[in-house]
Amino acid sequence: MHALLQGPGEERTMADGSTLQPTVHEIRRSQRADGPAAILAIGTANPPNCVSQEEYPDLYFRVSKTQHLTELKQKFKAMCEMTTTEKRYFHHTEQVLNDHPDFLCRGKPSLDARLAIAAAAAPDLAASAAAKAIAKWGHPATDITHLVVSTNSGAHAPAIDLRLASLLGLSASVRRTMLHLNGCSAGAASLRLAKDMAENNRGARVLVVCVELTVVAFRGPQEAHTLIGQAGFGDGAGAVIVGAAAPDDERPLFEIVSVFCISICKNMSPHSEIREFREKNEISKKYSKISVKYECTRFESFERTF
Repeated sequence: MHALLQGPGEERTMADGSTLQPTVHEIRRSQRADGPAAILAIGTANPPNCVSQEEYPDLYFRVSKTQHLTELKQKFKAMCEMTTTEKRYFHHTEQVLNDHPDFLCRGKPSLDARLAIAAAAAPDLAASAAAKAIAKWGHPATDITHLVVSTNSGAHAPAIDLRLASLLGLSASVRRTMLHLNGCSAGAASLRLAKDMAENNRGARVLVVCVELTVVAFRGPQEAHTLIGQAGFGDGAGAVIVGAAAPDDERPLFEIVSVFCISICKNMSPHSEIREFREKNEISKKYSKISVKYECTRFESFERTF
């Protein structure tokens, strides 16, 4: 007696004409992709308001009406130079800040207005980046099976992912995942999810979109450590399409070998939370040094593995 396996996860026909149902292992194997996850296309987008690095310190202290804080301004300039950023983009303009003086005063409630601006602008900015990625990919938007969206610019429901799916014309059955307040690791967390989705769902094509608008946390200077977030960040969106076992009409740009996460000491991690008066962001002075230490340790382990 012999058996003919017609395909992974399919029924097996025996010599006597009877059939055997596939095993759980065979079903699971048939659901998985045959190759590693890869990035198939990339798209980016920024708001039109662009500020050069040279102009930014003067602009920041002028709009916050704190030009008299000369010592803080010098520290801010040094922080900006350390980022090696040449230019940065913002959705909020000087006019927007003039229209909302409460954004610059730490003691006045302004969260509702900030979140309203972000909720209106974030989907369009995300859609711009995603549309570029889809165009480079060269397939219909309806071929996207999974959508992962990450942002630190507020948290509400329905979230950005639902509006984004509508703007892009994605299928109504697209599987949406929304990540809020993942901080600087948001992009890596999104790629980790996309890798798992692509490799464990045969034929899946995952659209990953990260979008940030700093108007949620923009405020005037107070102490030196409060300047770190203002010096380090700008507004923008990035999108990638992730898939596994790409056919000939798709050209993978990079294969995703590994995505990992390391948790460090609680009191040294960047801290962010949405409060009534503002979104609070704090970064420990020791965070940079300890994060570099953990990254070096992790990469040494990674090199030994491969």
